[in-house]
Amino acid sequence: MDTMDAEELYDHLYTEYGDEIKGLINKERAGVSKKESQELWVRTPRNKLKNLINHLKQIQLPHFVTMMGVDRGDNILTKYILSMFYGEKFREITLVLCVEIPKDDLWLPTISDIIPGSLTSEREIQEMLGIEIKDIPDERHFFLPWDHPEEEYPWRRDEKRIEVQDVYEKEGQQ
Repeated sequence: MDTMDAEELYDHLYTEYGDEIKGLINKERAGVSKKESQELWVRTPRNKLKNLINHLKQIQLPHFVTMMGVDRGDNILTKYILSMFYGEKFREITLVLCVEIPKDDLWLPTISDIIPGSLTSEREIQEMLGIEIKDIPDERHFFLPWDHPEEEYPWRRDEKRIEVQDVYEKEGQQ
């Protein structure tokens, strides 16, 4: 399929998913050449995430950049940052897929079976925010030590913090 701009890509997705997704397009000119960069932000329910990525794959396999999560109190907002038309000079679209997850039902499907490069980020999100990634092929910790308490998630705002002892403090001295 030919390269699209951000509006055409959103229209293509909207035709398939309708009001189940919400989109926002940002365009700006920057740099010496004032070339336009395009961002498309799409909010999708988690039960449509894999279908949406598979749908994008029919256009072109998205290039996985990173994944992040933000604790927002009652839910966690995850963001998958992808690039469409990666490597096509001045044609790339930064695509941010946003999925809100309620804290009382914290899980996401893995996308590593579609985009293998997402596995490291999924492992990170799983251990740092406590989001279960269903069907993830490798559940091992990536950043935290193997003996880190399972109920403590460093990026969560509602969790108790781990007590840290100063390694330079000598016994009996204060």
